[in-house]
Amino acid sequence: MLRDPAARSNPSRVRPRPNWRYAPALKFKDDPDTFAREIHKAGYATAPNYAEKLIALMRQYNLYRFDR
Repeated sequence: MLRDPAARSNPSRVRPRPNWRYAPALKFKDDPDTFAREIHKAGYATAPNYAEKLIALMRQYNLYRFDR
């Protein structure tokens, strides 16, 4: 819920709060596979195989090409 009435009327004023829970993953921003494993380890998703599924999709669709 947005408490600031101005933010409710103007979505561009809404700014996300930093989530330090995932901060350790940012050390791996240049390594997508490790980044996926780190955000999963930090609790991003509840599926036990989330990181491996994500990595499989990144490989299947060659999403690494966007990291250049």
